[in-house]
Amino acid sequence: MTCGHIGETPEDYDKHFILTADIDLDPNLLGRKVFDRAVIASAEAVFSQPVGTSFTGVLDGKGHVVSHLTIKGKGYLGLFGQLASAAEVKDIGVVDANIVGSGTSVGGLAGSSSGSVAASYSSGSVSGTDNVGGLVGEKWRGSVSSCFRDIQTSGQTTSVGGTGLTTTEMQDIETFLGAGWDFVDEVLNGTCDYWHIPPDGYPLLRYHGGNRPLMPEGLGTAEQPYLIRDARDLGTVWFEPLAHYRLVESVDLSGITWSMAVIPCFGGSFDGNGYVISNLHIQGGSYLGLVGQSGSTASVSNLGPEAIEVSGSGECVGGLVGDNCDGTISSSFWDTQTSAQATSADGTGKTTAEMQTAITFLNAGWDFVGETANGTEDIWWIDEGKDYPRLWWELPTDSTVQANSN
Repeated sequence: MTCGHIGETPEDYDKHFILTADIDLDPNLLGRKVFDRAVIASAEAVFSQPVGTSFTGVLDGKGHVVSHLTIKGKGYLGLFGQLASAAEVKDIGVVDANIVGSGTSVGGLAGSSSGSVAASYSSGSVSGTDNVGGLVGEKWRGSVSSCFRDIQTSGQTTSVGGTGLTTTEMQDIETFLGAGWDFVDEVLNGTCDYWHIPPDGYPLLRYHGGNRPLMPEGLGTAEQPYLIRDARDLGTVWFEPLAHYRLVESVDLSGITWSMAVIPCFGGSFDGNGYVISNLHIQGGSYLGLVGQSGSTASVSNLGPEAIEVSGSGECVGGLVGDNCDGTISSSFWDTQTSAQATSADGTGKTTAEMQTAITFLNAGWDFVGETANGTEDIWWIDEGKDYPRLWWELPTDSTVQANSN
């Protein structure tokens, strides 16, 4: 679906969208036009307040760009006119835009925002009367994180969100690496390899133009899922978020600081297969976790996350899943003491003592060594009172530790 199609159907403003290609809105091309309002979620000012349907869904640009957007109108102009508090726009570039407004909330990306904008940039020309910004014209609530705007090409030195830089700085990879953007040939910011940057150019998606990452072994089907063995394999899940995956080895993410969820949006199945993902460190804005947002078809099971540290400046932040939209998360627990969080959208909160007691997990159907009521695969064992559940292959060869099934 193109940006224009989204704009024509306000009833879809609460849905999730993914750009699968760059979009050129050059009005000189066949079928294109000069817009007189925001492309998506346009609004009009009535007594200085926006009137119209706000965008409340998710648009994941996947690193693609919208180019040559041309708008000549009144107020609340940009690719988006209004972003509500629940909205999320990320990993999208707006380049070579020309936005001229005679009213207020005029921005290179969004005229008015109450949602989350992350890892995005704008380099187009922007002008208006009041509340004009190179990236966002007006921000009521929400967050703008790891975003940039070209102060030279936009003609705007101010914006309520996004760091203003010169064209030279905008075309320097170090600018974006320092903000946590995940580029090809570096692993400190993640292993998804979303971005690359051409000489004398702005960041572009590595996989645009029909290219695709080398997916792990498997077909991504329920019968032959993709097999995840290391951090590089895990970094490909975002590309096929509706496929089936299975861990076949534990994955250690030490030394990597992610600025967004490892898997931003997920609607497939992820079988941990009794293995662990450890040392996940995320420091970003909203919708953070191993999975940022899980859809109604998503399933995450048999996974043991360990040493997870997630810090967000916005909303929907979790260790395993940031925002679960009717997906399946069952028989799962979190430590209310070590996490310093008493609530969670899913899972059951337990004290550290309860998390180190076998009966907590046995009552939830976990299959432990030394018991048969929950199965005979002997996936877990626990050194009660000293540690959390461990996987069977972590059991010392000379250990006599057994789960207490009473």
